[in-house]
Amino acid sequence: MKHLFCTTATLILLVLGANCQGEVITIDAQPLVLKFTNPPFVAKGFTYVPLAEVTNELKMDQPLSLKNLIILHNNTTDKDVVFSPARAIAKELKLGISRDKSHLTIGKLTWEVKEKVVLVDLGKQRIFAFEGLNLVYNCQTCTGRKGRTTPTGIFQTWLKVPGKFIGKYGAMFWPTFFNGSIAIHSCPSDKNIKNYPDSHGCCRVRNKDREFFWKWIPGTIPKTVKKGIWFIPKKDKITVYVIP
Repeated sequence: MKHLFCTTATLILLVLGANCQGEVITIDAQPLVLKFTNPPFVAKGFTYVPLAEVTNELKMDQPLSLKNLIILHNNTTDKDVVFSPARAIAKELKLGISRDKSHLTIGKLTWEVKEKVVLVDLGKQRIFAFEGLNLVYNCQTCTGRKGRTTPTGIFQTWLKVPGKFIGKYGAMFWPTFFNGSIAIHSCPSDKNIKNYPDSHGCCRVRNKDREFFWKWIPGTIPKTVKKGIWFIPKKDKITVYVIP
């Protein structure tokens, strides 16, 4: 009898002599791990995922009866994105769901979630830092007052300025800009951080909190950059969600 040895093929045909039938052995492939275009975020007690991305991957096109949806305009693509609680999608489709700090599984599909994300919650007046689905920091913020309300939507960090920066409405310290001239920054005094919306549109934070976000948000300013202004490279930009 002849012997055939194979170790790594996904599909193997073994021919075991003239008097034996061929035998097909299937070795299970590694599970496919997907990635989100718009990374999930955790808010209001729910893990929110982009609804269209999930239902497309699940091959589901029927309308779903979902609650607690959040609709955000994507400033980069100029399109609205509907976010839904992941558990609500799974329940509606009668699928299992599980998650850890860096993965989300619905049914037989798993998404990898490792990106850094900033979440600004206007209703709670708080700002959150996530690495994947893991909350690493949160603090009070003071967003735009009536008439200068901080716009909701999906944005990306694009510019960092060390030290003092004089803008249209006065001084801001160590700002990281994410929506035009709107930035996360500290103020001359922590007394400027009210427990209600009072800024001109920016996300004011206390000095100790600004120190965290400045170091945590990618985009280190090279010593060779004149005037200390650093446009964040595309590879270092991170998503900033501003929700109602």
